[in-house]
Amino acid sequence: MARLNAQRAIFNWHQGTRIASCCRLTSSISDLKKYAKVDSFGNGGASLGSHRVITLNLHRAALLSAGEQNPVEVFKKNVRWMADAARDLLIAHKFNILEPAVEKGMIPSFKIGWADMSMFFSTIGYTGLYDAFNVIYPGGTLDEYRKFAGITLDFLDLLTTQYSLDSAGAAAFNVEEIPGEGACPLLAKKDRYMFPGKTSLAILSNQMLPLYEQFDMFDRLEVAGELMNKVSGGAILHLNLSSPMTPDASVALSKLLLEKYKITHWAANYGFTVCRKTGEVHTTVGIHKQCPVCGNAENISYITRVVGFNTEVKDWNLVRRTLDFPNRQWGDIDYILKGRD
Repeated sequence: MARLNAQRAIFNWHQGTRIASCCRLTSSISDLKKYAKVDSFGNGGASLGSHRVITLNLHRAALLSAGEQNPVEVFKKNVRWMADAARDLLIAHKFNILEPAVEKGMIPSFKIGWADMSMFFSTIGYTGLYDAFNVIYPGGTLDEYRKFAGITLDFLDLLTTQYSLDSAGAAAFNVEEIPGEGACPLLAKKDRYMFPGKTSLAILSNQMLPLYEQFDMFDRLEVAGELMNKVSGGAILHLNLSSPMTPDASVALSKLLLEKYKITHWAANYGFTVCRKTGEVHTTVGIHKQCPVCGNAENISYITRVVGFNTEVKDWNLVRRTLDFPNRQWGDIDYILKGRD
């Protein structure tokens, strides 16, 4: 699989007892066995997933905590009431909306056995973890961020575990770092409106270290490996590469991320330059101002993952198109495989 992935870098990789259902969401069969009703065979497969995701804006929780004598404890209190509200909404959705609809035969996939309500998580999503840190610890170090992020994610895991236990087997809760293709710019805009003069962010983070912030590739690997395993319902690392991998390099990268850094869900990500000149289409790996095939500098466009899917940058949300994409780092595969000095 790694050798096949070298050509286009289209696969998302995951390991362990979790099943990746989309670009972010992973579902732990072991957690469902623990907290929800499943059959004696532990069946999962296509029927596994989430019935709904309710997202917590951690950046807003931090803004509400700024200036307090103990901002971290106030932040946790704000996160708790947000999570409690998300829990209540998820329970209402599952038992008051979805289950009655299933019982009335309004959702055929359940009626014919393709989906099973007992195999669906109630998912609490989050966004803005990195941004929340910058509010509470302005000018803070990367090590301080790792500590803060670890505490926050452990706290969310504790809350969702307790919600699952409190439901006595009726529901299983987990946590997901949401993709937030449109939600991250929208929530940032709402935060600017609600907290004038306190935030100027145009977008909220959707990875452990945002792709548009400048970090060494090895810092990204270490932080992702340390933190993403704390996210029970899924997080992902996108590793932006400036040039194509050889099949051997793709295998070596897979082993490095899985074995050394213990990264459970990741994707090597290429940027593609697309040249459309006089009816011809040249697609090459790498972000180039001129077509490497014909030298053309007109009618150039780019394709890469926006948050999970490869799409043309010109079709992205305005903020992602003008702030996210131009600031993305593209790493060299040989530099990564060589290792940190």
